[in-house]
Amino acid sequence: MALITMWLLGMHAVAGGLRAIDIVRSPLSESLASFDSDDLGDAAQRAFVRGVNNHAETALPLGVAQLLLGTLLAVVSARALLWRKGSRSLALQLLMANALLAVIGYVLHDPIRRSVVEALVAFLARHPPAEAPPSEYVELARTNLRWGFRLWLTAQLSGFTFAGIMLLRRPGRELFAGANGSDSNRNP
Repeated sequence: MALITMWLLGMHAVAGGLRAIDIVRSPLSESLASFDSDDLGDAAQRAFVRGVNNHAETALPLGVAQLLLGTLLAVVSARALLWRKGSRSLALQLLMANALLAVIGYVLHDPIRRSVVEALVAFLARHPPAEAPPSEYVELARTNLRWGFRLWLTAQLSGFTFAGIMLLRRPGRELFAGANGSDSNRNP
């Protein structure tokens, strides 16, 4: 389970890195959502693209770092999944590096997050529910969106922590040492 978590986190980092690089290199690429529709997802996409383009000087290096570290994490976990000997210390270092990059990215992407939140709040303000006062609804939407980003960071860090703890336990050590599970009674 830990190796699958590592692989998924690595692939998520690769996808995020490629997306940032793609937006900076070609803001109107075909991988982006339609700019002519008027739904919440497209409003978020437009705000994200605008934010990445406005802050390309930080988004591009972070995207490259995500791509590289995510690729390494995915490769190391895939090798271990295929029962090949691997370097557990390298996997742990990659987990820590990816977790640190997630925190640094969260801090440095604050302007991008703010633009996405404000674009979504503006979109939601045009479609308020009848039972909520508009000013309260807007502030509640802003607060919930901010917490959504925080929860996503927490989920990522929890995944990195889970995978790291599992690698430190005996089955994780044996897996990276090349044990096939049949000799689980041997002393470490």
